[in-house]
Amino acid sequence: MTYDEAYDTIHRDLLPVFLGSNRTSHKLATVLFRRYGTVSVIADRRRTLLDLINPTTQFLPLPPSGDERLTAELLLELAAKDRDSFPLLVSCTEAYKSLTEKEADLLESHFILTESENLLDRSPLADFPSEGGPAR
Repeated sequence: MTYDEAYDTIHRDLLPVFLGSNRTSHKLATVLFRRYGTVSVIADRRRTLLDLINPTTQFLPLPPSGDERLTAELLLELAAKDRDSFPLLVSCTEAYKSLTEKEADLLESHFILTESENLLDRSPLADFPSEGGPAR
């Protein structure tokens, strides 16, 4: 696969879903948007000001009850909407890290699971190709 093909695949098929609306999730969504033009989904129980003004994200409201199984099922519905996508589920808070650990068997069948620290490291993002040439 050429770099241009890899870039096009990421741009077209990556579905980043960030669990938790905070500075970290919005920062990572902005990085992915600037690099690939990919709009990310931010999922949380409450909407923040950043969710209203950030054009690089869409907001997915989660159940306010904290029911982890229901939350996992909503996430699976999102992943099932576009079966050709590569859904990436990123836990951005301790509460959502706990949820992904408890529901890992269910979520791993539809998502690539990771934590925000793994993307903030920049080395995984550095491995993805940039438009017009090799990864830097």
